[in-house]
Amino acid sequence: MPHHGNEAGSNFHASGDTLNVRAPAPKLEAARRQSLVRRFRSSLLLQNVAALYWIQLATYALPIVTIPYLTRVLGRTAWGLLVFAQVFGFYLAFLVEYGFGLSGTRELARRRDDPSARTELLTDVTWTRVLLSLVVLVIALATRRYVDKLSSNADLFWAMTIFAIAQGNSMSWFFQGVERMKLIAAIEVGTRVVANVTIFWVVHRPSDAWAVLALQAGGAAAGSLIGFLLAAKGTPLGRPRPARIKRMLVCGSGAFVQRGLTSLQASQTILIVGLLLPAATVGIYEAADSLTKTVVLCFITPVMQAVYPRLSYLLAHDETGAPKLAKRTVLVGVAIAAAWTFITLTAADVLTRIVFGSGFVAAAGLARVLSLSLPLGAASALAMMWFLASRAERFVNNVLTFSSLAMAVLAIGAARLGGPAAVAWSVVLVQVATGGLLWARVRQPARSDIKSLDVHLGKHR
Repeated sequence: MPHHGNEAGSNFHASGDTLNVRAPAPKLEAARRQSLVRRFRSSLLLQNVAALYWIQLATYALPIVTIPYLTRVLGRTAWGLLVFAQVFGFYLAFLVEYGFGLSGTRELARRRDDPSARTELLTDVTWTRVLLSLVVLVIALATRRYVDKLSSNADLFWAMTIFAIAQGNSMSWFFQGVERMKLIAAIEVGTRVVANVTIFWVVHRPSDAWAVLALQAGGAAAGSLIGFLLAAKGTPLGRPRPARIKRMLVCGSGAFVQRGLTSLQASQTILIVGLLLPAATVGIYEAADSLTKTVVLCFITPVMQAVYPRLSYLLAHDETGAPKLAKRTVLVGVAIAAAWTFITLTAADVLTRIVFGSGFVAAAGLARVLSLSLPLGAASALAMMWFLASRAERFVNNVLTFSSLAMAVLAIGAARLGGPAAVAWSVVLVQVATGGLLWARVRQPARSDIKSLDVHLGKHR
């Protein structure tokens, strides 16, 4: 009599002359993991998302590693001065960048298979940024005398100016456009890691605040230079032509205004608080702002940056694929933002003490208020990505102009009458209004087919 054993626990069984082998569970799991690895390696989009995550982590999350050290070494006043200079520097950097992260990436993504088009775009963007760097230098020198926090700190001023020019000349736009982000990500992450690690050896007292920006400027400059050399190696740089530079300024103006308004809206409250309130208050408000917005900058922005060139390509070549990609991106972005809102609401006190120290406990309440704007803010940013990929810059710029003006009016009044808490609530109110305008427009064409969407967007181009 044959012995059947325990069939449920057996890895094989006999049926006539056929032997059926069941793969053990560990082997099945290993096969699934290998399948996922193969899918990742074969997906250029996923690889670009991962690369952009590393860049965002190096740009925004890596400095957070130094924050517990800096807030304790510098104190609230010096920390507030550093934060104000960083925000001012980022505004100047956006002037140098001129929105080419949107317009340049979009045009390169559409014509990336044409070598002459790549050379033309690289040449025009590079020389336009050289001109803009000179303009930024003049602006910085002209405004210094009117800003007390900069006029009395020469070292901090020059570190901020160099940082702005170096950051604005990042070559990420080029590698995003050709969807080759892994190499530039490694370079930019490496240079930023070195810069931030060096902070622990250089900065020891409040008077060293300028050195933080100087080191970050050095890291950004190294990354931009290496990126440019790599891009120019495969795409030769041509001579500057004034007519083409003028054309780039005109053609990129829509994306520049959009990018500028977005950056202004993102950080204008810190700038307003810095202009109207003491430096120590700036440090408190920035701590709350960083605690809430880091998740957006580190986890949602890389997805947008990686999806944007692909979405631009699909809108030109695949009308059905573009909406599907956009919807999946919105779901992911909103889910991440909602999760961080919940974490902030429940653990702001603990997070504030760990990251910033006991001297910044007042930031916990502000962080809870600001976190309420995150889910709608993420949805709004992703809606803007759709309109921009569809060349609807005018509509997006109108919405951002409204929100920036509303934010400026509300924040200035709130800072004078109610302090930083009132400013935080004004951020939430403006975000609700902005999100409502964007998503009301998004939903209108959703009732019909994709062709009606193109017609609708065409009215705003």
